[in-house]
Amino acid sequence: MDKFDWVQLLLNIGSIAIAWWQVWVVLAGLIAVSALARRFEDRSKRRVRRQPRRTNRGPESPLEHRFLELVGEAGLTRPETQYLVPAGGHEYRLEFAYPSLKLAAELDGRYHQQRERREWDAQRDAALLELGWRTVRLRNGDIEGTPQSVMSMLTAAGVTART
Repeated sequence: MDKFDWVQLLLNIGSIAIAWWQVWVVLAGLIAVSALARRFEDRSKRRVRRQPRRTNRGPESPLEHRFLELVGEAGLTRPETQYLVPAGGHEYRLEFAYPSLKLAAELDGRYHQQRERREWDAQRDAALLELGWRTVRLRNGDIEGTPQSVMSMLTAAGVTART
């Protein structure tokens, strides 16, 4: 072999080494991406809790505050606010909940009159019903207009007087 053949051989070996290095870099990248994907998947599984739980959040709107005032004035048991219940692969936040009765009270304004929102509410209520939860839907106008009918609906659903 002459000098030119040796140089050509060394260049070929160098090219092969670079190719193998590139393969290892790609494999290391794939392994890292796979590990990140597993971590993300684990986090998303942890996000939906298995048990209902309280939040530290109170009422979120003036109408929700008014509803709680009416419940207090009527002498009824105060509900949990913004109560989280996992159902159907989601974690639903109930505006008002009586966990011992498995009763949710939701205030529905104009937004809930839209077809898409009504369908979502029905799907949500069905998922909760599978867990034994009942939902009482109260129209915003009734809170201000006929509060006695709202309290009667809660009483009929099993809400009792405070003790």
